[in-house]
Amino acid sequence: MKDSRIKRDEVTDVIGLYGVKPGSGQAMEFRDLMRYRITNILLVSSLYDYYTIVEDGQLSEAIFSEFLELNLHYAPHLTRVNSGEAALAALQAQEYDLVITMLRLGDMDLSSFCEAVRATYPELPVVLLAYQSRELQLSLAQENLALLDKVFIWMGDRRIFLAIIKLIEDMRNAAIDCLQFGVRTILLLEDSPAFYSSYLPLIYTELIKQGHSLIEEGKNFADRYMRQKARPKILHAVSYEEACAYYEKYRGTLLGVITDMRVLMEGREAGDAGLRFARMVLQDNPELPVLVQSSETQHLPEIEAGNIAFVNKNSRSLLQEVGEFIKQNFGFGDFVFQLPDGSEVARARNLRELRDRLRDVPEEALMHHASRDHFSNWLLARTHFTLARRIKPVKISHFASAADLRAYLIAEVSLQIQVDQQGVISDFARGEFDIDAVVSRIGGGSLGGKARGLAFVDSVLKKYMEPDYFPGVHISIPRTIVLGTDVFSQFVAQNDLLPLAFENVSDEQVVRAFLHADLPPTVLGDLRAILQKARFPLAVRSSSLLEDALYQPFAGIYATVMIPNSNPDFAVRFHNLTQAVKFVFASTWFRGAKNYIEATGNRIEEEKMAVIVQEMVGTKHDRYFYPHISGVARSFNYYPLGKAKQKDGVVNLALGLGKTIVDNGVSLQFCPVYPTVHPQFGTTKDLFQNSQTMFWAVDLRSDIVRKYPTEDEYMVRLNIQDAERHGALTHIASTYSAENDCMYEGVFRKGPRVINFAPLLKSRVMPLTDVVRMLVSICETAMNCPVEMEFAVRLGEKEAMPAQFSFLQVRPMVKQEGGPAVDLSSLDQGDVLLRTTQALGNGVHTVRDVVYVKPEVFDAMRTREMVKEIAALNAQLVREQRPYLLIGPGRWGSSDPSLGIPVKFPDISGARAIVETSLPNMIIDPSQGSHFFQNLTSFHIMYFTLRHYTAGQEIDWAWLDAAAAETEARFTRHVRLDDDLRILVDGRSGEGVVMKKSRG
Repeated sequence: MKDSRIKRDEVTDVIGLYGVKPGSGQAMEFRDLMRYRITNILLVSSLYDYYTIVEDGQLSEAIFSEFLELNLHYAPHLTRVNSGEAALAALQAQEYDLVITMLRLGDMDLSSFCEAVRATYPELPVVLLAYQSRELQLSLAQENLALLDKVFIWMGDRRIFLAIIKLIEDMRNAAIDCLQFGVRTILLLEDSPAFYSSYLPLIYTELIKQGHSLIEEGKNFADRYMRQKARPKILHAVSYEEACAYYEKYRGTLLGVITDMRVLMEGREAGDAGLRFARMVLQDNPELPVLVQSSETQHLPEIEAGNIAFVNKNSRSLLQEVGEFIKQNFGFGDFVFQLPDGSEVARARNLRELRDRLRDVPEEALMHHASRDHFSNWLLARTHFTLARRIKPVKISHFASAADLRAYLIAEVSLQIQVDQQGVISDFARGEFDIDAVVSRIGGGSLGGKARGLAFVDSVLKKYMEPDYFPGVHISIPRTIVLGTDVFSQFVAQNDLLPLAFENVSDEQVVRAFLHADLPPTVLGDLRAILQKARFPLAVRSSSLLEDALYQPFAGIYATVMIPNSNPDFAVRFHNLTQAVKFVFASTWFRGAKNYIEATGNRIEEEKMAVIVQEMVGTKHDRYFYPHISGVARSFNYYPLGKAKQKDGVVNLALGLGKTIVDNGVSLQFCPVYPTVHPQFGTTKDLFQNSQTMFWAVDLRSDIVRKYPTEDEYMVRLNIQDAERHGALTHIASTYSAENDCMYEGVFRKGPRVINFAPLLKSRVMPLTDVVRMLVSICETAMNCPVEMEFAVRLGEKEAMPAQFSFLQVRPMVKQEGGPAVDLSSLDQGDVLLRTTQALGNGVHTVRDVVYVKPEVFDAMRTREMVKEIAALNAQLVREQRPYLLIGPGRWGSSDPSLGIPVKFPDISGARAIVETSLPNMIIDPSQGSHFFQNLTSFHIMYFTLRHYTAGQEIDWAWLDAAAAETEARFTRHVRLDDDLRILVDGRSGEGVVMKKSRG
């Protein structure tokens, strides 16, 4: 197995250790495009020429309007001067990106001006803009115009300025954008300024329109802007030799070629130079679209025989014909499916529609386009470079039938759609809503901590992990829609709910007020659009501003509502979704949340809630829905056992929904470096007696209208016999044999079942531990701190794979370390109240109050009564500002009464240290996978784990019982001592003691 530990320098180390290559998404290819931009133009012209070009004299406004009409994100600034000397002075005073000069400069001839500019600014592009006239022809023949970059003809179309600017940018950017990032090129071979001054505005207008269609496909502003930057570039040559040089350099990026017939060759005009160039290109690349345009027709039979398109320059519809050729052959506009005779059978506007049309277009159309590289050309023009590169080398001869070709294309396009969605937060738009989008946003503001973590993981997966790195395991985050914090703010404001944040009201009053309030109409419309396409169970989860912060993670403080979304009545489904959203909003101001916010030093009015509406991960089993596996993985193990080290991490696995783990229920805990070793269980029988017997699922038949919902109203607890009846235990359970105290992997023999995940951890029917170790390591490196990751796994029906591994959450861990070293070796052993080798924290604290649950009266069936006693004592001690030591059996914060006392964090918030002890009939792993535990560590509350069966762990119950009680209730006792108790923890060794006296 590959090493799961990674270097700490940067995320790129992950690539070296795991062989993970950057993902195949588009973001890395778009990032550095269009580095050279023309932003400042110097125009040298007489006032008359300036006025003539733009009748109202406002050329800069005309250029700005031209860019605005095309939705370009910048418009160059234009400065005009009226003479050559004035231009040279302006160039000295300010930096310009482009000089456009007219023919008449007044004080010097054009050649002298160009020489003066080139002498001082050799890299500055200079172009001539002139009228089509006899004067121009004489100048072209007489002047030394080799110093000009281009000559353009003014024919009344202001788009010529767009063409000039974009052509210069393209020629400068092509080497990087095209050769390094794969942006496509169009090669124009035309030496007549009049004709290319007509063609270039036409081609650029089509390019920008094409960019608009790509913008519509963009998932958000950044994605749309990137796509616009990746439009094809134009390479303009005026001679045969120049065209050959461009072709040799950029042949791998060409969408097509447009060439004149008569162009310069070896310094003079050659009547068939364009045709020679076309032949040379097609011999090298037979499928490349090539257009010859000429006023001479003597070569027409040869052109038609060579599979070359032709337009007559004398045609009245010349520009229209050239435009049609561009649209049909360079991948611009829709993909039009045609039969070999040219008749249209279907069209696709985008990648998703292309996939859908591929399913049913006639075989003749499919073969026609595939044999001519039409698919790859269209994809290249639309910036889907990766997909185009994958399918371009594939020929129809590689497939036994058209059906095989169709299946291949559909699979490749579907994969690209998934990859494109990954790592992108899409802006939600009802009309364009795609249920397969990974992360979409409704409204503005923040995504909140939880959603931000999910979006971060999605982007990391896209950048650093190939989709097939673990064959048969699809790794992703579930489909997610986030209502930004601005939706919460708008909801609160329009319903006047803010006073509830400051009033001392019950949780029930807050819920009623929120449920009776109205969501904004636009949000209701968006939620309705979601439900029209989402027909699977949904998790409605909190994602507040403060949630998942590094030192105050707010884990489990706010609500999560699982809704079946299964009722055939849309109105019921819609009602339950909106109520769930409002319930999560309401949890922002629950009493426990307010107390937690105040305890962390934050202000209640500063907290805002985003809400995640997320696809639930799992499988339908009869009337229930749940995943085969839920898990929590941590990159740092506070309580390592056996050979495991703290840095090896720890994983908890459970059958069913993750509530089992995060609420401190029974789960399997192991070190991912040693997944088959469980030192916490002395015997096989111990494992059998302490394994999971119950699990959580969503009841799909519970989807009815409820006036006042609760957080868990759609969830039920089932037993493992139910799971076996559902066929869910095949790959996760073993069978216990009492006869020989052995565990047999699988469920193929008679006997009690044990959820020990042996088929995964031992037989590795799915590489679960490999996946977990790699993903935890990637996240730990990317976040630069230890991390906790929640996940769910859906296994295959018969075989374990293909399997779906879904991230549900990733957040920073609070790793308690540092501080002064604590020496425990010189302590007087007679003064020890309790000792453990499993303590969390570091340092020394003193208290005089002890609250403990009396072990002799502990009853697992009455733990909720114990919570009330403990919460009352905690409230009193917090008011008196007296920190205390809390001791009790089992796992603190557990929702399972057989495992411990189900307190919430506000119930024990005043404790300076907490001790969980064992009882003879209880063998419980430390509770480090729970939300409760995460909050304890965030407040630096020391945590002791004492096991009666472990050497070096002890507690003097008799001394506590002998101390006078301040108060005593049915289950608890409060002792107030005259002397300090000293609480000492050495964070490096994990040893901790509580001393009975302040000295020693």
